[in-house]
Amino acid sequence: MQIENNWHVNAPWAQLVATTKMPDELFKTTLELTDKIYEDVNRDSAGGSLAGQIHHEYFITQEKLIETGLMKYFIEMTAKYWGTVLNNGNLWQYCDKKFEHGPHGFNYACKVVSAWTVHQ
Repeated sequence: MQIENNWHVNAPWAQLVATTKMPDELFKTTLELTDKIYEDVNRDSAGGSLAGQIHHEYFITQEKLIETGLMKYFIEMTAKYWGTVLNNGNLWQYCDKKFEHGPHGFNYACKVVSAWTVHQ
C-alpha cells in the first residue's frame, strides 16, 4: 500500500515491510563508495561478524557514511520506518501502557552502529 510518494508499506504476515527508492545521486554515491572499499587492500572484513556463510563483506566506517551523506539518509529512513510502525494500529499507545518508559509519543532517536557491503 502506498502511504505517500515513494513510501510503500506491506504487512505480509507480521512486521511491516517498508520500501522506497533511494535517490539516484545517493545510489551512485553508494556504488562509488563500495567500489573504493573493494579496491582498498586494507579493508576491514565483516565476514566473521555476520551469519557465517558470508566471507567477503567489508565494513563501511561511520565516517565514510557521514562524509558521503548516506548516514543522514539511512537515519531519516529508519526514523520514518519506526514512525510508520508506531502509527500503524496505534502501536505507540500499547507500548506506552506496556512499558513504563515506552515511546510516549514520537520523540525518539536511532543510531547506525555498523554497516557493511553486500557483494552479490
